[in-house]
Amino acid sequence: MNKQPQITVVDAIMGQGKTSWAIEMMNGKAFEYYFEDAPQFLYITPFLEEAERIKEACTGLNFQLPAKLKGRKLSDLNAMLQNGDNVASTHALFRFLNQESREALKEAETVLIIDEEVEFVLPFEDITPNSRRQLMHDQMILVEEDGRVRWNYDQWPDYADFGDRFSDIKRLADNGNLSLLDERFFIWEFPLDILALFDHVYVLTYLFEGSMLSTYLKANGVQYQLATLSTDGRLVDFDNTHERRELMRIRELVEVVDDKELNAIGTPKNKREQPLSKRWMTRQKLANSAAFKKLKANLLTFFRHRASGGSKVAMWSTFSAVKTELKGNGYAGGFVAVNAKATNKHRHRRNLAYCANIFAHVGVQKYFHSKGQKVNEDLYAVSQLVQWIWRSRIRMTKSADGQPLADSERTIKLYLPSERMRDLLAGWLDGRY
Repeated sequence: MNKQPQITVVDAIMGQGKTSWAIEMMNGKAFEYYFEDAPQFLYITPFLEEAERIKEACTGLNFQLPAKLKGRKLSDLNAMLQNGDNVASTHALFRFLNQESREALKEAETVLIIDEEVEFVLPFEDITPNSRRQLMHDQMILVEEDGRVRWNYDQWPDYADFGDRFSDIKRLADNGNLSLLDERFFIWEFPLDILALFDHVYVLTYLFEGSMLSTYLKANGVQYQLATLSTDGRLVDFDNTHERRELMRIRELVEVVDDKELNAIGTPKNKREQPLSKRWMTRQKLANSAAFKKLKANLLTFFRHRASGGSKVAMWSTFSAVKTELKGNGYAGGFVAVNAKATNKHRHRRNLAYCANIFAHVGVQKYFHSKGQKVNEDLYAVSQLVQWIWRSRIRMTKSADGQPLADSERTIKLYLPSERMRDLLAGWLDGRY
C-alpha cells in the first residue's frame, strides 16, 4: 500500500440521517465544504433497492447502476469507473473489485461512500478439507510469512490445462484476497491497496469500534477519523451526547421478556459454556438434544401465548445451520438473518425473537490475533443485535401519511433467551457502549 487512505467514519445511531447527509453532500448543498473540485462518487450499500434510491435522490449526478446480469456486473462497474461515471452499487459487488478496478481508480479522483459497514474480513468456506490439503500437498499455492496466499506460477503456470476446480482460489490469490492460518482456515480479505486508491472514504455506520472493519484497519495500521451528525444534520467530531438522549427514549420502546422458564435455556451451566452460540446450536441439533427441543418449544410458547398479533408481526432469527429445525407455525415466515442491516422490509413487525449468541468466527479471530489485534467480542455482538432489532417497527418514526408516531406505536416485545445477549443489550440501553 503506497499511501494511507483518508477515512472518515460517520458513527451515528440509527435514524439520525446518515444517508440523508450523504445525499445532501453529494448533491452539493454542503459540497464546497468537503471538496474543492467535483469528484467521482462510488456509493456502496447493502441492497440494490438502496442503490436505486441514491440514483433517484441525486438526479443531477446521473448515477449509474451496474448490470443485473450475472457475469456482467463487475465489468460494467469497472467500465463506469473508467468512464468517470458516478456509480451506486452493492456491498456484494464491491468485494469483487480487481486489477481492472485498480487501473480505473488510478485515473480519477473518486470518493467512496460505504453505507453500513462492509465486512473486509470473512471466513472463506467454499472449499472442502480435501481440496485444501491437495492445494498444499501439490504446492499449487504458496503461503507467505504474513499468511497471504499466492498462486505458485513456477510449478503451475498454466492451470487452465488442468480444469477449473481451483480457478476461484487462483483468482482470489492473484487479487490479494486470500490468507491461510494454521494450514486450516482460509480467510477472505479486501485488498487495502484498492482502498488506498480512493481520494476519500466515508463509512456510514453505528458502533464502528465493534466492527470487523475497525479491527481490520487497526490491524493494518490504517488511521481513521471518527465523526457523527449534530441534531441539525451537520458533520461534527464524534460525540455521543445525542446518542445518550436517544437511548433514554429507546429504553421505553423495548420490552425484553423476563421469564425464568423461557430464559433458562440461555443460562450457562459453567464458565466455559456459551448457550445459543453457533457452535453450541450446531452440537445440540446434531445430538437432537432436549435443550434444542426446548428452545423450539420456547419459540412456540412466545409467539403463541406471550405475544399477540400473529404471524404477520412476528420476526425471528437464528443461525442458518439450525433455521429449518427451529422454524414453526405462526412465525416461520418472519425470519430475518442474524446479521441483517439496512432493509426496511420488516418495519411492521413488533414481536421479536433472537435465538443467537454472537461471536466472531474462530478463523477471523485467529487472523486478527496473528496481526496483534483482538476482536471486541461484546461490542461486536451488541452492534449485530441492535442492527437486527432496528429492522422491526422500532425504526418507524412516521406513519404512511407522514405523521409522527407515538412511542406506543413503535414498541416491540423481544424474546432474547441468551443471558449474555440480554446483558449486552441492557448495557447498550444504559449507555455503556
